[in-house]
Amino acid sequence: MSLRLITPLLAAAVLLVVPSTASAWRVVSESSGDNTDEVSAVRTPDGTLHVVYVDDAGDTEGVHYRTVSRTGVLSTPEVVFAGWSAVGNPDIEVVDGAPVVFWAGLQDTDTANPYSSGKAWTASRATGSWVVSATPFTTASNPYASSQFSTAVDGSTPWGTWTQTSVLGVHTGFDPATPEQQLSTACCDYAANLGKDAATGEMKLVYYSNVTDGEGFFMRTVGPALGAPVRLPSAAGDVLSTTSRMSAASRTTGGGVFTAYCFTYPTCTRVTVSSGAKTLSLNLPAAQVPTISGSVTTAAAPSGRMWVSWTNRSGAFAARSNKAFTKWGPVQRVAAPPFADTLWSGASEGSRGWLDLFANITTAAPTGGGTFVQHQRFLPKLSITPPVLNAPNNIARSVRLRLTDAGDPVPGGKIRFRGTLQTVNALGYATFVLPAGTRAGTLTATGTAAGYVSATSSVRVTAPSRR
Repeated sequence: MSLRLITPLLAAAVLLVVPSTASAWRVVSESSGDNTDEVSAVRTPDGTLHVVYVDDAGDTEGVHYRTVSRTGVLSTPEVVFAGWSAVGNPDIEVVDGAPVVFWAGLQDTDTANPYSSGKAWTASRATGSWVVSATPFTTASNPYASSQFSTAVDGSTPWGTWTQTSVLGVHTGFDPATPEQQLSTACCDYAANLGKDAATGEMKLVYYSNVTDGEGFFMRTVGPALGAPVRLPSAAGDVLSTTSRMSAASRTTGGGVFTAYCFTYPTCTRVTVSSGAKTLSLNLPAAQVPTISGSVTTAAAPSGRMWVSWTNRSGAFAARSNKAFTKWGPVQRVAAPPFADTLWSGASEGSRGWLDLFANITTAAPTGGGTFVQHQRFLPKLSITPPVLNAPNNIARSVRLRLTDAGDPVPGGKIRFRGTLQTVNALGYATFVLPAGTRAGTLTATGTAAGYVSATSSVRVTAPSRR
């Protein structure tokens, strides 16, 4: 019987985009809305994800609320408020254990109506039902002109930010009389958001600016003291504008507030996640290029990991980093819903390890389309490192495989190879014996772990060349 040689063969699962185990898209919003609609989500310690979005009900607008359970089940929609003439995209936070919604808009055209002052407002669910505040959240009356009102929480203190022509405003606390920071000096800044640095306790502001000779993505410390704007890494002249709310994700281990953006101009061939101090990019092939720059988001995951996600007309894409935030894991793709035309803005949350992704999607189905917020869930994707040959070819040899999550070992993970299932060691390795004389062909190794999408890698066994 001829001896066989073993040669590593990188599986397509390691190098290419692979399908996730995600289920069908779930429609979140009840009424067809605008392509500028954005969703906001926050998770409570019990694992429940709390979601708010604009409801376009005919001639009036309001904000609706739903939850997504740990198993992905959507609750029945609740009306936060309704009947306003115009509402900007809201944000939601948990303050003292209760969901609180923040928004700006106009209830009607009556200038004597406080809710038509143009200021930002809040609604709390502390009593189990939604109660709109009797006093405004901001002093300024221009938040209504912003496409979104964005927030973060420092303990029991909410922070809010908005943009409007030559205005980048920041408000702190529930008292509208608190002096507000007006940070713009020229037109125009957009897409502002806030996040608290878990390591330093500082409140960070992120935004996009197209100010002449100053275009780019910026981060600025706004609390406890005001710092100077810091331009985030990107090639000069290659940034792609956005008016969708930028991510402001607080990294739980290692600190930093991270945002996501894409360049180069005029086509986004690279998505980047950055805190200023740490930056990690992902170069994209043509099939993965985002259609809308505002669909790029980032979200913090446990142990210092970060998610990045984006969309194009073919579907949604996501990848998760290693713990050190130095490497991205495999890119996954979920196909767009049937008859999807465009996937617009995105938002995401990843604090439980998986990624809950929301996209505002326009469909053109034969039975009637529309633009609706939809939800999808990604699990992190495993990888198997191909074998390292460690025995001569004239005897039985070992096949050493490694199971990783973006390069980090996966405790409790298992690899199945040639009918044998092994639990990997602390470094992620499992070693299998391949007898001499094994039939030539391609053998597949499969890696699994709870809470992950499985991975495969291949080993090609060939007969040695004759001399």
